[in-house]
Amino acid sequence: MEKKGLSTVVTTILLILLIIVAIGGIWAAVNNFLVKGSEDLTLGKIGLDVEIQSAVVNTTNGMATVRVVRNQGISKATINSLKIIVEDARNSEIFDISVENFAELSVRTIDLNLTKSGILDYTNIIKISVAPVYVSDTTGKDTLAQITSEYKISERDQIITKIKACAINSDCGTDQLLFSPFCSDDFTKVLQYEKTFECFNPNPEGFCQQKTEAITLEFCSGEDVCFNGVCQLPNLACTPENVTQDCGTSEFIGFPTCYSNPPPERIIQDYDLFDCVNNTCQESIISKTIQDCPDPQICGTSQGSAECFKEVDCTKNDDCTLGQVCRKGLCVPESVAITGTVSSIWPFYLGEYFDSWELPNNKSNQSNYEAFYVVFPEREEARCLNIREYIYPNLTSQKAYIRLSKPETNVTSNMSFEIWETSYGCYLYSASS
Repeated sequence: MEKKGLSTVVTTILLILLIIVAIGGIWAAVNNFLVKGSEDLTLGKIGLDVEIQSAVVNTTNGMATVRVVRNQGISKATINSLKIIVEDARNSEIFDISVENFAELSVRTIDLNLTKSGILDYTNIIKISVAPVYVSDTTGKDTLAQITSEYKISERDQIITKIKACAINSDCGTDQLLFSPFCSDDFTKVLQYEKTFECFNPNPEGFCQQKTEAITLEFCSGEDVCFNGVCQLPNLACTPENVTQDCGTSEFIGFPTCYSNPPPERIIQDYDLFDCVNNTCQESIISKTIQDCPDPQICGTSQGSAECFKEVDCTKNDDCTLGQVCRKGLCVPESVAITGTVSSIWPFYLGEYFDSWELPNNKSNQSNYEAFYVVFPEREEARCLNIREYIYPNLTSQKAYIRLSKPETNVTSNMSFEIWETSYGCYLYSASS
């Protein structure tokens, strides 16, 4: 029987084609990996440093306030929005927040209404995270970065307020106009501030909220312009000596707000100014500085009021870098809390407990050293041990003693020890060994 096969030339051509196809497939995968990898390197957690400075959750009305800062990073990419991820013990929800001009060192305070989520238990929020959405240098499209900051919610970050229950808006209060009417910036409308009350989420029982905003009372038509809170013809006659009687009384309007461009940060408020120029009344709305915030204070809004305050570096030790502790809102260098020598240990050969004359033994000291760290410079016990219990004696003539976090240790009598508030002491001796 006659056998036929592929010629050597055809076989070679087929092999070359197969190799080209394989190389093309490999290059497509590698190129995609390299492009994505390069974006991650320049625009990931290393390049974009968006940090949650603080977060507070009102467990009664479900409102959360998150303060976010863009620190200096490798990437200068434009950030168009932020994804705020809120987690309770079982679920998570993502809130899309648009941001404009979010340059480096910029701070944004974001209010989240957690009640709009159908799955979150806003009475038990445990963590809030942020992931920036940036404009990709490669594609020019909005691209989601990885999570750059996480903030764990503790009891300190929760606010419990007494909110009036309601079924309809009138249960919360009666809407009312505040202050006198005033003119808009372009003098085409008469405005006045109004406080309104709302029953939020009234089915079956809601809670009361209120807001204050400027509303339009009248649009000026024809040749009329707004002057002194009234639509009327312009060019009122006046004399400089009688400007108040002829034109109106200059006064502050609206509410104080924060302003920082140009520096320094300060509190400003709109001022309705009346003047008599060439025997004609003129009205202008200008901004006046109420207070300059002395360095290093910044301006912020608390419960609707602008105020100068000193921005805190921290609220707990974890907010500070290794080697620092939080003291009155500032990160300061940590120093050893207690040094001393072990007097005795028990149980014998186990050393779960030890006492010392250097341990503070006066209950009036009121210092709580539990959860502090104990290190032993002589290194017979090389581990860094937590203080499980710190026991003050009944009499000042007796020694205080410590129960360590491990039931078996290498601690012995006459061994020197140091007590640190954080793990910094552990790091020092681990680095030196």
